[in-house]
Amino acid sequence: MAFPTPTDVTSDQLFIALSRFGVLQTAELGYFNNLLTDDPSEGIAVIPVQVLAPTDRPDGYPPTYGDAFLDLTQYNLSPTFVLTGTVVNGVEGINYDVSFRSVTSTSATVHVTSFASDPTSSIPSLNVTVNVRISS
Repeated sequence: MAFPTPTDVTSDQLFIALSRFGVLQTAELGYFNNLLTDDPSEGIAVIPVQVLAPTDRPDGYPPTYGDAFLDLTQYNLSPTFVLTGTVVNGVEGINYDVSFRSVTSTSATVHVTSFASDPTSSIPSLNVTVNVRISS
Protein backbone atom coordinates (compact mmCIF):
# COMPACT_ATOMS: atom_id res chain seq x y z
CA MET A 1 0.00 0.00 0.00
CA ALA A 2 1.48 3.32 -1.05
CA PHE A 3 0.92 6.46 0.97
CA PRO A 4 0.83 9.87 -0.72
CA THR A 5 3.65 12.29 0.03
CA PRO A 6 2.36 14.78 2.59
CA THR A 7 2.56 18.52 2.01
CA ASP A 8 2.60 21.36 4.53
CA VAL A 9 3.28 19.06 7.49
CA THR A 10 2.60 20.55 10.92
CA SER A 11 4.43 19.39 14.03
CA ASP A 12 1.24 17.62 15.16
CA GLN A 13 1.07 15.68 11.89
CA LEU A 14 4.76 14.79 12.18
CA PHE A 15 4.28 13.64 15.77
CA ILE A 16 1.35 11.39 14.75
CA ALA A 17 3.31 9.98 11.79
CA LEU A 18 6.27 9.19 14.05
CA SER A 19 3.93 7.39 16.45
CA ARG A 20 2.27 5.45 13.66
CA PHE A 21 5.14 4.67 11.26
CA GLY A 22 8.39 5.10 13.21
CA VAL A 23 11.29 7.35 12.27
CA LEU A 24 12.55 5.51 9.18
CA GLN A 25 9.20 5.14 7.40
CA THR A 26 8.16 8.69 8.33
CA ALA A 27 11.35 9.96 6.69
CA GLU A 28 10.81 7.74 3.64
CA LEU A 29 7.28 9.12 3.26
CA GLY A 30 8.67 12.69 3.14
CA TYR A 31 7.27 14.13 6.37
CA PHE A 32 10.55 15.79 7.42
CA ASN A 33 11.12 17.39 4.00
CA ASN A 34 7.68 19.02 4.03
CA LEU A 35 7.60 20.57 7.51
CA LEU A 36 6.09 24.03 7.77
CA THR A 37 8.50 26.62 9.11
CA ASP A 38 5.76 28.77 10.66
CA ASP A 39 3.92 26.11 12.69
CA PRO A 40 0.69 27.32 14.39
CA SER A 41 0.86 24.50 16.95
CA GLU A 42 3.96 25.90 18.68
CA GLY A 43 3.51 26.37 22.39
CA ILE A 44 1.71 23.07 22.89
CA ALA A 45 3.29 21.22 25.77
CA VAL A 46 5.61 18.29 25.11
CA ILE A 47 6.50 16.42 28.27
CA PRO A 48 9.31 13.83 28.41
CA VAL A 49 8.24 10.88 30.58
CA GLN A 50 10.55 8.06 31.70
CA VAL A 51 8.73 4.71 31.45
CA LEU A 52 10.32 1.81 33.32
CA ALA A 53 9.41 -1.85 33.31
CA PRO A 54 8.42 -3.53 36.56
CA THR A 55 11.41 -5.00 38.36
CA ASP A 56 9.95 -8.42 39.05
CA ARG A 57 8.26 -10.82 36.69
CA PRO A 58 7.41 -14.34 37.83
CA ASP A 59 8.34 -16.13 34.58
CA GLY A 60 11.89 -14.72 34.57
CA TYR A 61 11.61 -12.99 31.18
CA PRO A 62 12.39 -9.30 30.84
CA PRO A 63 9.23 -7.20 31.09
CA THR A 64 7.98 -5.89 27.74
CA TYR A 65 5.68 -3.26 29.22
CA GLY A 66 5.90 -0.36 31.61
CA ASP A 67 3.88 2.43 33.16
CA ALA A 68 4.61 5.96 34.31
CA PHE A 69 2.44 8.46 36.16
CA LEU A 70 1.95 11.80 34.40
CA ASP A 71 0.97 14.79 36.56
CA LEU A 72 -1.05 17.26 34.47
CA THR A 73 -2.18 19.67 37.22
CA GLN A 74 0.15 22.50 36.11
CA TYR A 75 -1.44 22.64 32.64
CA ASN A 76 -5.00 23.58 33.75
CA LEU A 77 -6.50 21.47 30.98
CA SER A 78 -10.03 21.82 29.70
CA PRO A 79 -12.23 18.71 29.76
CA THR A 80 -11.44 18.07 26.07
CA PHE A 81 -7.79 17.49 25.28
CA VAL A 82 -5.74 14.87 23.46
CA LEU A 83 -2.61 13.08 24.63
CA THR A 84 -0.26 11.48 22.11
CA GLY A 85 3.08 9.87 22.80
CA THR A 86 6.18 8.87 20.88
CA VAL A 87 9.09 6.77 22.14
CA VAL A 88 12.27 8.78 21.55
CA ASN A 89 15.02 6.36 22.58
CA GLY A 90 13.72 3.02 21.36
CA VAL A 91 15.81 0.05 20.26
CA GLU A 92 16.06 -0.68 16.53
CA GLY A 93 13.97 -3.68 15.52
CA ILE A 94 11.58 -3.19 18.44
CA ASN A 95 8.13 -1.66 17.96
CA TYR A 96 6.44 0.31 20.73
CA ASP A 97 2.77 0.88 21.46
CA VAL A 98 2.04 3.94 23.60
CA SER A 99 -1.36 4.29 25.25
CA PHE A 100 -2.86 6.31 28.09
CA ARG A 101 -4.90 4.97 30.98
CA SER A 102 -6.90 6.53 33.80
CA VAL A 103 -6.87 9.91 32.03
CA THR A 104 -8.30 12.90 33.89
CA SER A 105 -7.67 16.63 33.50
CA THR A 106 -5.07 16.39 36.29
CA SER A 107 -3.26 13.09 35.61
CA ALA A 108 -2.80 10.08 33.35
CA THR A 109 -0.86 6.83 33.25
CA VAL A 110 1.44 6.38 30.27
CA HIS A 111 1.55 2.69 29.26
CA VAL A 112 4.15 1.36 26.81
CA THR A 113 4.30 -2.15 25.38
CA SER A 114 7.20 -3.34 23.24
CA PHE A 115 7.39 -6.18 20.75
CA ALA A 116 9.95 -7.35 18.22
CA SER A 117 9.29 -6.69 14.55
CA ASP A 118 11.03 -10.04 13.88
CA PRO A 119 9.39 -12.84 15.92
CA THR A 120 12.75 -14.62 16.35
CA SER A 121 14.37 -11.60 18.02
CA SER A 122 14.62 -11.19 21.74
CA ILE A 123 13.04 -8.14 23.35
CA PRO A 124 15.17 -6.12 25.75
CA SER A 125 13.71 -5.00 29.05
CA LEU A 126 11.66 -1.84 28.63
CA ASN A 127 13.28 1.42 29.72
CA VAL A 128 12.28 4.24 27.37
CA THR A 129 11.50 7.93 27.28
CA VAL A 130 8.16 8.95 25.80
CA ASN A 131 7.52 12.50 24.59
CA VAL A 132 3.89 13.19 25.48
CA ARG A 133 2.16 15.96 23.56
CA ILE A 134 -0.92 17.74 24.89
CA SER A 135 -3.25 19.27 22.33
CA SER A 136 -6.85 20.36 22.23
